[in-house]
Amino acid sequence: YMGFIYLFKARMIRKITQKSKFLRRAIWDSVYGDEVPTPIRLQQAFESDPSEKKVNLASARYRSSKGQPVILDVVKKVERDLCNDNLDKEYPAMEGFPPFLKCSKELVFGNTMLLDNISTTQTVSGTGALQMGFHFMTQRVPDSKFYFPNSTWSMHRSIARRGGINHFQTYPYYNKATNSLEITEMLDYFKSIPNYSTILLHACGHNPTGLDPTPAEWDAIMKVCVEKQHFPFFDLAYQGLASGDLAKDAEVIRKFTEAGLQLFVAQTYSDNLVAYEELIGAAHFVCTDSVTARKVASQNKLFIRRNYGSSPIHGARLVSRIIENPKYYEMWKKDVQDMHARLISTRKSLRDSLCDMKTKGNWDFLLKQTGMYSSLGLNEAQAKNLVSRHHIHLLDDACINVSGLNDSNIGYVAQAINDVVTRQFSIDHSIHLLSLIHISEPTRPERISYAVFCLKKKKK
Repeated sequence: YMGFIYLFKARMIRKITQKSKFLRRAIWDSVYGDEVPTPIRLQQAFESDPSEKKVNLASARYRSSKGQPVILDVVKKVERDLCNDNLDKEYPAMEGFPPFLKCSKELVFGNTMLLDNISTTQTVSGTGALQMGFHFMTQRVPDSKFYFPNSTWSMHRSIARRGGINHFQTYPYYNKATNSLEITEMLDYFKSIPNYSTILLHACGHNPTGLDPTPAEWDAIMKVCVEKQHFPFFDLAYQGLASGDLAKDAEVIRKFTEAGLQLFVAQTYSDNLVAYEELIGAAHFVCTDSVTARKVASQNKLFIRRNYGSSPIHGARLVSRIIENPKYYEMWKKDVQDMHARLISTRKSLRDSLCDMKTKGNWDFLLKQTGMYSSLGLNEAQAKNLVSRHHIHLLDDACINVSGLNDSNIGYVAQAINDVVTRQFSIDHSIHLLSLIHISEPTRPERISYAVFCLKKKKK
């Protein structure tokens, strides 16, 4: 009898264990993996490439002329000061470190009389600012239609979806065939979409093409936004790196604000201060009055409290010390000017190298681009050949991080571009000649067709 009881208990325990294992498997099996974010995918592809010749032009970080990470002198000095001050590690205010909020607002909007109408909140980098902006819009303006440029930062759509935006459309911005801005098509599109639409705009240094509207074109965009009462949603990620002047790169936002538009700005110091690990960002909501601005701030406090409690204080202290101290601020402005000058000279060196090799095409468009990123104007097949044949890793749409170029690799990159462009031109020319032969000698079409097929396969 006791043996029977023992066997019964053992069997029941085994069934319960098997059932619990099954339940655990079912729970975890229901979890699905998101696709790898583009920046991580590109970095993994570079790291897994065994070639000694590989060049990383797909990084999202600024690099020195020697291809190394950069720490600005002003950052080193201020961090020493902060360490010597023996500051506490208490939580900052929920909306952020007050001196940082004041400095960031003035850096973007200047000393306008409308500062009281602007709600500024410290965020976890620019990504956190975008997340806050998208979330706020979906919660408070759920009927608004969202429009993104046809070429934009790879993470914009992913962050928007995380913020609750499941439906958005693209507007004409970049014409890949001509390597130019589609300003006429863009303006016509903005006029055709519903009033009160939300339009994502890159304030300066467009990522990833480097193509920005001219001042006159910005004025035309602003005019349409005023007429249609659109809501500009600015991403300000490269302030100072587009023109070398912090104030000039914020001029577009200041004009839109002075025009009476309500708008949003996602600001980050990751690139212009080269302080990636500090995750320093700010979200600015331009409102109609100070009362509304305070209401918006209260909602953003709730967003922060429910998500992560408070923003990191060290980076906020770093920024406020630099901007509040005239000596440090001048040092930073000089650093920004130097980074901008290097990006400009690097573009010119690449363009000159391509022209010296008489690479087919007009490469002057490289000199019209600004900021950290640039479009090379290559088609999909050429871009794939750069990666597979020459181990030069690019961003999507054949765009590059210009700071990844330096004296040690720019010659190799230029030769590689010349090779893929010349290679495709030769194949296209051969296909054209065979097509002409096909027309002139219709008696042997099968051999000519097969030759064309082989060339097209080689082209891919």
